Amino acid sequence: MGKKKTFHVGDVWVESGLCYIGDPGSIIPDNRQPPVNFNPDGEEEGPLDWDNFMYLMDGLEKRTPALDGASEPLALEPLGEGQGLVFPAGVGDGIYPVYIRLGDDGRVEAAYITFTND
Repeated sequence: MGKKKTFHVGDVWVESGLCYIGDPGSIIPDNRQPPVNFNPDGEEEGPLDWDNFMYLMDGLEKRTPALDGASEPLALEPLGEGQGLVFPAGVGDGIYPVYIRLGDDGRVEAAYITFTND
């Protein structure tokens, strides 16, 4: 078992105070049309835009319990279960380094975003 290799692979620019992790296929449909916003009943309400996205986030924050020791939910799934996670980006807006750790077989084993300088 060799030493794990970690590489700085780029930076994520945060301008909304939030970070998203998910599969791009969940938010960019195959036909290149804008993502669709669905209401809680599963009915289509038109293209997903920033206002609709924030509306979904606000509703989830009110319904999602915080974990022990946290003042608010740590991550939300505004587009639905398994469609990506949204969470606060450390100290808010900024440019944050992203690191990838490779396993012994050379495949990506983990990804890290560093939000603080601690």
